[in-house]
Amino acid sequence: MTTQLDQFRRSLEDSVESEISSHADDLARDVVSAVWNAVDDQIGAHRQYADDAGKARDFAQRQTGHIAAKRDLAEQVIGLWDSGRLAAEEALRMIRSALAVGEVKTLDQLRTPAP
Repeated sequence: MTTQLDQFRRSLEDSVESEISSHADDLARDVVSAVWNAVDDQIGAHRQYADDAGKARDFAQRQTGHIAAKRDLAEQVIGLWDSGRLAAEEALRMIRSALAVGEVKTLDQLRTPAP
C-alpha cells in the first residue's frame, strides 16, 4: 500500500507541477505581451507628439518669416517716404497694402493701386 501511496503522491506532484508550470509560462507570456504592447503604444504616442511639435515649429517659423518679410517691405516704403521719393498718402496706402492679410508683395506690386 505504501508503494501505491508513493506512486500516487509522485504522480500528483508531477501533475500539479506540470499544471503550475504551464500556467506560469502562460502568465509570463501574457505579462510580457502586455508590457510590450504598452511600451509600443507609448513609443507611438511620443513619435506622434514629436511629429506634431515639428509641424507646429515649422509653421511658426514660416509665420515668423512671413511677418518679417511684410515688416521689411513696410520699412522700405517708410524709407522711400523718408527720403522724399514718396508722398505721405501714397506711402500710407502702400504700407497698408504691405501689411494686409495674404502673400508678401513686392515694391512694384505696392506701387500699383488695387482696382
